[in-house]
Amino acid sequence: MASNLVSQKELSPVESLIQEFNWASHPLGSRNSWAQELRMHLSMILAHKFPMILFWGPEFYIFYNDAFVPLLPGKSEVKSPLGEREPNFFTEEHWEKHREALRWVYSSGESLFLEDQPDPESLTKYSHHPSYWNSCFSPIFDGKERIIGVLFTCYETTPKVEAFQNLKSQTLKAQLAMEAANIHYFETNLDNKEYHFSRPLEDIIHSKQDPATLDMGDFLHPDDREIRKKAMREAKETGVLNYKARLVIQGITKWVRVNGKYISRSENQPESIIGIVQDISDKVQREEELVILNKNLELALNQQKALQLQKDEFLQIASHELRAPLTSIKGYGQLVEEILIENELTRESRMLKKLNERINHLHALVENLFDVSKMGADKLEFQNTEFDLVHLLKVLAYDLKFSTLQHTIIEQYGYHGRVFADRDRISQVVTNILSNAIKYSPQDSEILIKTRKLGSFIVVDIKDQGIGIAKEDQEKIFDQFFRTTNASGNMIRGLGLGLYISSEIIKRQGGKIWVESNPGDGSTFSFSLPISKKSI
Repeated sequence: MASNLVSQKELSPVESLIQEFNWASHPLGSRNSWAQELRMHLSMILAHKFPMILFWGPEFYIFYNDAFVPLLPGKSEVKSPLGEREPNFFTEEHWEKHREALRWVYSSGESLFLEDQPDPESLTKYSHHPSYWNSCFSPIFDGKERIIGVLFTCYETTPKVEAFQNLKSQTLKAQLAMEAANIHYFETNLDNKEYHFSRPLEDIIHSKQDPATLDMGDFLHPDDREIRKKAMREAKETGVLNYKARLVIQGITKWVRVNGKYISRSENQPESIIGIVQDISDKVQREEELVILNKNLELALNQQKALQLQKDEFLQIASHELRAPLTSIKGYGQLVEEILIENELTRESRMLKKLNERINHLHALVENLFDVSKMGADKLEFQNTEFDLVHLLKVLAYDLKFSTLQHTIIEQYGYHGRVFADRDRISQVVTNILSNAIKYSPQDSEILIKTRKLGSFIVVDIKDQGIGIAKEDQEKIFDQFFRTTNASGNMIRGLGLGLYISSEIIKRQGGKIWVESNPGDGSTFSFSLPISKKSI
């Protein structure tokens, strides 16, 4: 049996509110008496998905649709401004603006469209303040072309406006960054030869010519025009424009770098190039100055090398010429001293002994100069053999004990190992450090010699109780010709070559040399040498 039941559409909240409302007591009267135009427009807005309000009659009685409900205070709660003349969901200021728009549309019969208007009072799903809206007030006419109402439609454009504002902000930042970096934009239409430049680029060119006909090529240095032509040909093949050239503007030469992208012809698109121009005059000038500075520096270094070579040659010749007579004088002095001792001429032998000590000192200085000259020419020779380093230290300490009666030599050999090195050169290093320890230490003080193992190296530490070395001098103590001061502030005598030579010897034997010191608390000079493989 066929059913005579007719399915009914479920009413929306606003439709339910309209049906439940007591219209009989309203100036519009019961719904059955409403004008056909009111019924038609009300039916239209109720079916619409955009937020809409129908302002009916010159009194602007209010009807809204379900899409407008989320814009009400409380969003989803339907309150009843239906049929009212003063809506309670607008503030007085807000409603006054709408009322002015309604009156204008009602009196003029023309629509009013407001685009992207800020509305700080509306509550939206985006929760931004202010929100932005497009809204339209449209007049409603009856069959006799009389205005009988106004239709208000709105939709939010906050995301679009904020995106545009963000884009504008980013564009401004990019523009400021480009201007700060002296970078300027250009666009070239290769079909009609029209050019578009950013304002700063026009300022660079200082041209009163129409920007549309302004060609940067007109200002190119004659010698650089071929560079641009070649770059344009390559851009057509690779799609990338890149060249550096000079512009001659009012007699002043400027260097610019041009980077761009070649855009091939497509439908409705001309052949064009877009890119940037950067004024690199200052950079080029700095590069040119740097080239000149480098050339001058290279020249100065070459001159210094030549002077160093001349100095080394002089030292080598001078020390070589001095060594022979000094060796003879030293030999004759020792011989005469022995004769005087044999003849019991005590006073004369003591005087000659003093003379021989000075000759030995002078001989040591000449030997140092000779070593330095050979180092400069990279001719310092080494006769490496394997030997017991501790045994060598014991021999040197024993000899030193008889030459210095005012100091006590203490030996602590924590590690015994063999090294493969030049025994005489290592003796020279140890003697040098021990001599300095005696020279810089007060009388009746101790000098400690000890050894230890550090990885695959044997380390020799020589500690004194002298005046110490200032922190700023410790970095220079192994430099050539450097001399420190004693406790009285006086410069210690000598050429300042002993530690430099010692440092070079240890380095060339594969080791390291260093110092640890505190002023007034003595110094510890240390050097390391690789342990012979047979000892490991």
